[in-house]
Amino acid sequence: MNKFQFQDREVTFSIIRGEIINHQRMSTPELNSNGHNIQLTNNITQEIWLLKEDGREDSFRLVNKEIPIRPGQLISLIYITTTIKNKDNTIGPILINHNAKKYWTLPSKNQMRVDYPRYKFGITGWAFIAASIGTFLATNWWAVPVAVIGYYMVTGTKYNKTQNISMQKLFDDHLESIIHNEFSTVSKLALNLEKIKSPQGLH
Repeated sequence: MNKFQFQDREVTFSIIRGEIINHQRMSTPELNSNGHNIQLTNNITQEIWLLKEDGREDSFRLVNKEIPIRPGQLISLIYITTTIKNKDNTIGPILINHNAKKYWTLPSKNQMRVDYPRYKFGITGWAFIAASIGTFLATNWWAVPVAVIGYYMVTGTKYNKTQNISMQKLFDDHLESIIHNEFSTVSKLALNLEKIKSPQGLH
């Protein structure tokens, strides 16, 4: 488990490793109605069973994600959990196929974004608003809403863009490092699984 702190939230990277022992591909028809049009679509589900490196078996499903895998291959699954005020949100997995030396990021690009508070009131912003309040009290003119909107659009937008770009790059670089390091675990994973599958490991 790997943790990374981003401002007001903690991001945890959890990794499951194992060998594919069974793989089934299922197609389920589904009717979709859009006004007067009815369309028939097929949902493709892959159910995958793993023998994990701790000796236990586990399964997971991929829906409408075509990933070329087969029994006997070693894979790693990376799940990302974001915790904000004790509330967790988990996305994933990122699937690494050690035999094929490839990986697939299954969450969408939008899901992989790191979202931060869009607006932050710094010293300049508070001074700007205080001056506007003073103007309003002195002239009875509606400067306050204009000032707030102006600050919201100029200072806040600038903060949002620069802060999000910086944090997103840190997140992307950290995730890329985890993926790169995970490829180097294949030898240890294979050795652990061989011990588990040996006669001594089965008892």
